[in-house]
Amino acid sequence: MDSLTRRDTLLGRDIIFEYLVEQEIPYIFGNPGTTEIAFLDGCNDYPVEYVLALHEDIAVAQAMGYARASGKVGVVNLHVTPGVAHGLGNLYNAYRARFPLLVTAGQHHAALNVQEPILTSDLAGLARPFTKWAYEVTIVDELPIAMQRAFKELTTPPYGPVFLSIASNLFLEKVSEAPPARVSQIGAATADQATIDRAAAALAEAANPVIIAGDAAGLSDAWPELTSVAETLGATVYTEGYATSWNFPSNHPLYGGPMPVLSADMRRRFDDVDLVLMCGITCQAPVSRYDEGGPLIPWRVRAISVDDSPWEIGKNQPVEVGVVGDIKQNLAGLATALRNTPVDAAVLSRRGEESRATCAQRVDKWEQDIRAARESEQISAALIAAELRDLLPTDAVFVDESISNRAAFVNVLQFADPRSYFNVNGLSLGYSVAAAVGIQMAEPQRRVVNVVGDGSFLYYPNAIWNAAAANTPVLFVILNNTSYRVLKIITDRMGGPWGSNDQPPPGFDINQSKVDFVALAQSMGVPGERAETPAGLRAALERGLDAAGPYVVEVTLQQD
Repeated sequence: MDSLTRRDTLLGRDIIFEYLVEQEIPYIFGNPGTTEIAFLDGCNDYPVEYVLALHEDIAVAQAMGYARASGKVGVVNLHVTPGVAHGLGNLYNAYRARFPLLVTAGQHHAALNVQEPILTSDLAGLARPFTKWAYEVTIVDELPIAMQRAFKELTTPPYGPVFLSIASNLFLEKVSEAPPARVSQIGAATADQATIDRAAAALAEAANPVIIAGDAAGLSDAWPELTSVAETLGATVYTEGYATSWNFPSNHPLYGGPMPVLSADMRRRFDDVDLVLMCGITCQAPVSRYDEGGPLIPWRVRAISVDDSPWEIGKNQPVEVGVVGDIKQNLAGLATALRNTPVDAAVLSRRGEESRATCAQRVDKWEQDIRAARESEQISAALIAAELRDLLPTDAVFVDESISNRAAFVNVLQFADPRSYFNVNGLSLGYSVAAAVGIQMAEPQRRVVNVVGDGSFLYYPNAIWNAAAANTPVLFVILNNTSYRVLKIITDRMGGPWGSNDQPPPGFDINQSKVDFVALAQSMGVPGERAETPAGLRAALERGLDAAGPYVVEVTLQQD
């Protein structure tokens, strides 16, 4: 509170705002309601801006993007039961991807709830499954403890959302005494040297180890430490299947690409592998269908796990060594221990050469696909990815909701740092447009590009309004194949369709009434254009990247 003089009469809402100011949090994202009016009025007394969204799930997504890009806590306010329910889709995404969000909701007056008024329910119970901590504050003297505990959880890994339901009568209630806003400063923990040495010994004796780099590793800025471990072992590095950040340098010769998100393909990655080093993986099972093929990592594969979440270590398969604590520091210790562990130099050299050759084949395959895409008369995802790779500045941020076309973008684009890539692994769709706006608000100096499928965009098309309202110069590339293509692909993989007439299940196409995405965006204040041929694609993207504000490029895709 150095920048503000504490008022003589302290109200309940002041306790909340003091924490936001102390943590230098400039925004509250939300959609207002009656129970929050007195709280939101406090924005007029503090350097905290209320950012309006036209739907609660949009507000949560925008807070997710802001939190990831800024490194601060994202704050979002929801309105009683319907508002919390509306925001659950992206609250689930935030929980799975470990976004530090403070989600508040105004509950009815504490004396009214016993009468079961409209709009009320157990709000904390509704949010609890998707938070680190959820609580309902009904007494004003609880607020200082609740806010202190909330920020303790929000700033201590493993990160995740916290939910506070606050009785509306508390916002203007006088507080007799409250300590200044202070957030617990909890130091990072590291594993003991004996554990590090055991992990190093296991890795050194492995015949063919691989590394899987997860979000917690990327977001702890552990690229240098991961690179050191990989180069010392001569091991291929994969990134976790549904990564929400970029977790290893995409141009490194030992980078083998993202792990598959199909069970059978994922198992094949371990055909010749005898040990896997799992580093900060937030989604160990990036699959949605059970195929009776056994565990995703075969039982015969030994496992070492480095993670800041004890829950993730040994969750789905036993680990030979579990290294708990700060991932960057523990990987640094592991790299040092490996360098001091005797290993056959010839074996390491041969393994490194083989890994580099295999990784180079992946790169060559995608370059062949790009050449074919440039010769085609139709626009493909590979062509869009290649054009963006040519046009984007090196520090651009790519916000990904390309869904069935994702492979082209994550294999073709180059990412300069972990936060150059944004996605979610909860896969509750409709997150990326608002998240891109939140990211641009946090990092106005970086170019932000959002690639989103037409089906995903239509979950919350009014999210584009937020881009216009904030005048954030995000380039939105909408992939229009007039369908939920991913469902068609999954049906085929499952062996369907299963009816006697061989017709696909209903509801997969979005062509009953054609959506003009450019006109839709323009109606909300965002200019744009449509690219229907390869010749017109690059020029459209260039105009979008040159725009001073948000811009939409609708791309017509011809796909099976």
